[in-house]
Amino acid sequence: MKSHLFLNSIVRPARYVAGEYNLKPLKGAAQVKWCFAFPDVYEVGMSFTGMNLLYGLLNGAEESSCERVFAPWVDAERRLTELGLPLSSLETGTPLGEFDILGFSLQHEMNYTNILTMLSSAGIPLLQAERDHHHPLIIGGGACAYNPEPVADFFDAFVIGDGEEVVLEINRLLAEMPVKSAPRDQLLRALAGIPGVYVPSLYTVSYHSDGTVAGFAKAYPELPLPVEARKVKLSGAYFNSTPMVASTETVHARAAIEVLRGCTRGCRFCQAGYLTRPVRERPSEEIIRLAREMMRNTGLDDLSLLSLSTADHKDLPGIIDGLMEGWDRSLKISLPSLRIDGFDLRVATRLAELHQTGFTFAPEAGTRRLRKVISKDLGEREIFATLEGVFQRGWQTIKLYFQMGLPTETYDDLDGLADLVRRVHDLLVRKVPKRPKLNVSVNPHVSKPFTPFQWFGQDDLRTFQEKIRYLKRILPRGPVNFSYHDPRLSVLEGIMARGDRRVGKAILRAWELGCRFDDWRETFHFDRWMRAFEETGIDIAFYNQRERGKDEVFPWELVSCGVERSYFWLEWTRAMKEKATYDCRDRRGCTLCGICTETYRHDLYPAETLEGGPSLVDLASWLSTGKSEDQAEAAGSDAHQDLCALKSSELEPERNEAPPQEVAVRTLRLRFSKTGPARWLSQLDLQRVLVQTFRRAELPLATSAGFNPRAQLSFAMALPVGTEAYSEWVDVDVRAEGLVDSLRAEDLLARLSGVSAPGITFQEAEWIPAGSPSLAHSARRLVGEVRWIPETPTPEQVYEVLREGIARYEKTGSLLAHRAAREGKPARTVELAPFIESLELELEEGLPVLRATLSVEGGRTVRPDEVALALAGSEPLEPVYLDVRRVALILESNLHALPAVGGNRR
Repeated sequence: MKSHLFLNSIVRPARYVAGEYNLKPLKGAAQVKWCFAFPDVYEVGMSFTGMNLLYGLLNGAEESSCERVFAPWVDAERRLTELGLPLSSLETGTPLGEFDILGFSLQHEMNYTNILTMLSSAGIPLLQAERDHHHPLIIGGGACAYNPEPVADFFDAFVIGDGEEVVLEINRLLAEMPVKSAPRDQLLRALAGIPGVYVPSLYTVSYHSDGTVAGFAKAYPELPLPVEARKVKLSGAYFNSTPMVASTETVHARAAIEVLRGCTRGCRFCQAGYLTRPVRERPSEEIIRLAREMMRNTGLDDLSLLSLSTADHKDLPGIIDGLMEGWDRSLKISLPSLRIDGFDLRVATRLAELHQTGFTFAPEAGTRRLRKVISKDLGEREIFATLEGVFQRGWQTIKLYFQMGLPTETYDDLDGLADLVRRVHDLLVRKVPKRPKLNVSVNPHVSKPFTPFQWFGQDDLRTFQEKIRYLKRILPRGPVNFSYHDPRLSVLEGIMARGDRRVGKAILRAWELGCRFDDWRETFHFDRWMRAFEETGIDIAFYNQRERGKDEVFPWELVSCGVERSYFWLEWTRAMKEKATYDCRDRRGCTLCGICTETYRHDLYPAETLEGGPSLVDLASWLSTGKSEDQAEAAGSDAHQDLCALKSSELEPERNEAPPQEVAVRTLRLRFSKTGPARWLSQLDLQRVLVQTFRRAELPLATSAGFNPRAQLSFAMALPVGTEAYSEWVDVDVRAEGLVDSLRAEDLLARLSGVSAPGITFQEAEWIPAGSPSLAHSARRLVGEVRWIPETPTPEQVYEVLREGIARYEKTGSLLAHRAAREGKPARTVELAPFIESLELELEEGLPVLRATLSVEGGRTVRPDEVALALAGSEPLEPVYLDVRRVALILESNLHALPAVGGNRR
C-alpha cells in the first residue's frame, strides 16, 4: 500500500503509511508474525490504548514481531481493487495473507462489516470453514469478544478477557506448531487448550423450536465450558512507556495510562464494569513515573488517566499532586471518566491551574427513581453541590451524558431529565458569566450481555424516535447543545450485542450489499441492513424487544466474565424494585458477585480512607447550605481544612486568561526536509509533528497568551499533501532560559535529529535577531520539480504535450490555470506567468521531469504541479501519476544557495 499510484489518489493518504515516532524495530526472522488489525480507520484505531500495549509487548517478545493494519476507507478499498493490490501492513507493506496471525480488536459491534472488508481486500476467505494452513489464523479479542457468536463463523479463535499474558502463551504455542505447516484442526485444538481462548468451531449450538438456545456441545471432553475470561494484575504489569506517536491527526492525540482496571460501582447498564472486574489499581508512584516517561518520550500535550471511573483510585489527589510538581502548564491532564459522587474537588482545583475548561459527568437518568433502577443513586444535592464547586474553579464547559429507554422509564423521567438540564443550565449561566457552555448527549439504551439488563427488552425504533422528538421540544434553549445517537444504529447494535450465530449470515449479507463503516453517518445504509435481515430471516423483535425468561440460555454463555449469573438475576430483580446496590469496595460487605478468588480480588479502599470524615461532595453541600466551619471542624481536622479551602475559592479570581509570560523569547529558525512517509502529511499534521519533536528535544517552547496556550510556529508557506520537500523553513519561539539559549546550532540539530519523526530531517539552525522579517516576507524563490512515476501509461506522449506547452508559453508569455472552488472561494482562472522565472524539461530513464523556478512575493506563489497541468492545456494529464517535489525554498538572505535537485533527501 506504499504505492505512489495508490496514495496519490485517495483522501488522507497518511492513514496508510507508517510515519509514527517510536515505531518498534521488527525482527525479520521472527517465528510468529502478528498483524494487529483494527476494523476502523487509522485515526480511530490509533486512539485505542490497547493497541500500543500489545504492539510493544509482541515486538518485545523473542518469538514474535507485530505490524498493524486498519480498515481502508471506502475510497481506498475501491482503489486497491482497481489496482489489483492486496490490503497490506503499514510497516513493511506485507500482504495480510502472509502473516501467521491477524489479531482483530473488537471494540464496537458496528465494525463487524469492516472485518469482512479487510479479509476480502487481503484475498483471505471470509468463512473459517473455508480456510486452511495456507491462511493466517484470524483471532479476535476485546469487549465484543464476550459475545463472539454473531461473528463466530468468521474467526478461528477469540481471546476472552485481558490479553497481556495470553498472547505470549499463543506465541509459545505457535513457535512449536507453525501456522503455515501444522494441520489446522490440530492447531485449533491446541489453541483451545490455552486458558481464555475460545475456538467456536469446536462447539456446536442447538436451538428450541421457538428460536431460543437449547444448549451447547463441545467437540472434545477436555474443552472448557464456559471459557473463563483471563485476568491480569495491573501493579507491575507490562506497560509501553514509548508508545507510537501518530504523525497525522487522530481522535485522541494523548498519552494514556490505565490507572485502574475494573469497577465495583455496579451500574446495571454498564457492561464494561462487570467484564473488567475485579478492581485492580496501578500504584500511585508507578503511575507518576510511567506518565512522566511517556510525556518525555512522546512530546504529546495531553496526559489521560484512563479507567472506567478514574476518581475511584484510592490516591487520585496524590497522583495529581505528584504529576503537577514541575509540570509544564501548557500541557493538559485529562480525566475522561468521572463520577459526581466520587469526584474530589481538590483535583478540580489543581487541574484548573492548567487552564482546562471542560468537565464531563454522566447522571445517565433524569430522576432519582430511575437512577436507583440503574444503581447509580445520585441525589440532586450531590449533583449540584459538585457542579457548583467545579464552576467556582473556573470551569466553563460541562458535558452531561444520559440514556433513554432504560428499564421502567416513563415520560416523567424524560421530564425530569429536561428539568435537571434546565437547572444545570441556570447554575452554569449564573456562575460562569463568560462563554458558558452545556453539552447534553442522550443515547438510546442498548442492553448488553453480562449485565443485569441482559433480560430486558429494549425500546423499538419508533419509541426511540418519539422520545427524541419529545426531548427536543422540552429541553431548554440558550447555551445548550443537544446531541443524540442515531436510534437506527442502536437497533443494529442491539441485535449484534445479544445475537447468536445465525446473525452472522445477516452480517455477511449486509456486507455483500455494500455496508461499510456502519457507525459513520456518511456511509450508513439502514435500508440495506433491513434487507439483509429480511433475506436471512432475522427477526429484530426476537433479539431486541423480547424480554427473556429467568432460565433462558444465552448465546454468549459459552464464555464467562467471572461474575455469577445468579448475581445478575438478583440485580435485575432489585432493579425492578427500584433498589440500588452499594459499592463493595467501601467495606460494607461483599455483594456476592463471585468475581473474587484466591488469585484475584478487588483492591478495597483502606479503612483509614473511609474513616477520615465526610467526602468533598458533603463539604460542597455544606458550603451551599451555609453549614458552619465549626460543624466541619467537629467532623475532623481534614474536613475543616477542606471546607476552608472551598470557601476561600469563592474569593479566587476567574481563571479566564492565562497569566502573561514574563520571560524573554527568542526565535529559532530551522531548515528541514519532509520526505518518505512525512510527505503525505497535511500542513496541520506537519505543525503538530514539529511541536511534538521540539517537546521531545526539551526545547522550552514559548506559548500564546489566553486560556488555551499554543506553541508559536510560523512557516513561509504551506506544503501540499503528497509534496516531498528538501529545504523548508520554520520559525519557532523559545523561552530564553537555562542552557537552551546558549546551545550552538550543531548541538540543537543533534538534539532535534535524535527525536525527529520518520521523514523529517533537520539541516540548519540559527537564532535570528528580534525584529527580523518573518519567513513569509523573507521567501523569494521556490525551486520545484515534477516527475512522472514509472506507472505512467504513455510517458513519451506526456513529454511531447509538456514540450508543446512550454513552447506556447514562451511564445505568448501567458500561462493560465483553472482553480476549482473550495473553502468558500469561487472557481477562478489564475495567470501563472508572473511567478515563473524558468522552466526546464527533460527525459530521465524514459520519464518526463519538469523543473520550475518560481518567484515568491509576500508568501504567495504557484505550485509546480499547477504549472505542469497548465502547460498541458486542453490535453488533460492525470494528477495521480505526478511525483511533486519542492527542491528548495530560498530566503532573501541566501538567494545564492540553490541546493542540487534531490540533494537533501533522507
